[in-house]
Amino acid sequence: MHFDNNSVYEEAFDLPAYFGEPTFYFICCAPRVGSWLLCDLLFRTGAMGVPAEYFNSVKGMRRMAERFGLLGDDTASLDDYIDIVRRHRTTANGVFAAKFQFWAMRPHIKNRTISKHFPNAKFVYLTRRDLLAQGVSYEIARQTNRWTSVDAGTIPQYDETRMREALDFVVKERDSWDEYFAVNDISPLRTDYEALIEETDAVCRGICQFIGVEADCTFSLDQSHFKKQRYAITEEWIQKVKAMGRY
Repeated sequence: MHFDNNSVYEEAFDLPAYFGEPTFYFICCAPRVGSWLLCDLLFRTGAMGVPAEYFNSVKGMRRMAERFGLLGDDTASLDDYIDIVRRHRTTANGVFAAKFQFWAMRPHIKNRTISKHFPNAKFVYLTRRDLLAQGVSYEIARQTNRWTSVDAGTIPQYDETRMREALDFVVKERDSWDEYFAVNDISPLRTDYEALIEETDAVCRGICQFIGVEADCTFSLDQSHFKKQRYAITEEWIQKVKAMGRY
């Protein structure tokens, strides 16, 4: 199966119904930190759930709810949706995983979705050390609609106002996660994009161990069809951002 941020919501990725009480974990991130690469690598173990954006109301949540016949049904509820997703996306060893960007988490904070439906969940917090590169990558992806190395795209144009907005967004997402963890007394497993690229096996094994899964494989970037995206204009844009902030 070809795992990506479009196909992962299709029936091909459904698993035999699981009726036990799973172990839950969430990959928490902002855009452009290699989160889909990480999801793919963990999914390939067959024992770390099927991590995807099941609570992204723009895409994943809508796709899954529609496929399971929950859209347009006055009796359907978030409880119904979560029950179905948990049942069909938990691996046989009892592990369920989902990926969250903070903007998608916000609607679920007030109604305590996580504590209510995912008791004792563990959190993996994926960031990026190079904040400028992250912001530039986010703006390029916004313009091209190329969010992964398997997506199509158009030619981006540098715009200072948009670039500032992109940087502000990734910073706010990062800060919001830090606040969320502090307020809820959560100690996530922290890692970052650079470590994932440079120490792939160690990072993935560490996550498996954190969740309580024994990984009997070696993790390598070559296993995934997601590849590092680096455009010729990326460094040029980074230098423009630096010039934009000089004093």
